[in-house]
Amino acid sequence: MRKTVLRCLMIFGVVSFFLLTGIGIVHAASPVTIWLQVMDSCKEALPGANFTLVTPTGTKINAGPSAGTKRVTVGSGSCPLQRGNCLAVPTGCLKWIITRPSSGSATYTIKERPTFDATDGFYENPPGPTAFTGFVPCNGGSACRSESATFTVSSTGVVRGTTTNIYPDGTSTMYPAGSTFTATQTDPIVFHNFQLGTGSCDGDKDRDDHLTGSPSSHCDSEHD
Repeated sequence: MRKTVLRCLMIFGVVSFFLLTGIGIVHAASPVTIWLQVMDSCKEALPGANFTLVTPTGTKINAGPSAGTKRVTVGSGSCPLQRGNCLAVPTGCLKWIITRPSSGSATYTIKERPTFDATDGFYENPPGPTAFTGFVPCNGGSACRSESATFTVSSTGVVRGTTTNIYPDGTSTMYPAGSTFTATQTDPIVFHNFQLGTGSCDGDKDRDDHLTGSPSSHCDSEHD
């Protein structure tokens, strides 16, 4: 009994010391999981794609390939689909686990990690089984320029992210339109990658003339 009383007094003394001296008791920050889902130019999730997370200090953390064995429709709506759902449709998904900052917020970037296909001369993510069947790492046409995502995570674990795509003609667009992703499993950061094909944009048989589907108003990379 005496030992128990002494132990309680010691604990009380330690806690009192921290309170009186103004030194807080620090708890380890909870990890935050960042979810991503990659789709084709419309609404089908893509397996086999790879991405890189760039931390605030410049450290690069690779993830992938994205889950699945074949393309799966994620949801309904106009193309490109603005929102994904890795809980309902795991295909095309991958994730990172990061530590939230102790105060304020931290900014991260996600970039595509394509591979070069020497058979057709394009960087693809994921690559196709034959020439001109893979997916270029952006959307809007075979000569699209780039796609990346930026998100912030707060000390309370709140995540807000957007994806920026640059079309072949230099026009940019952002997903989701007028809003942000929370990067949760049911609201992942979304990327859209365009599949190469045999369709023509402007008929001069160069990089912007390897389309699938109907040409968009932004498919021409030379403005000719």
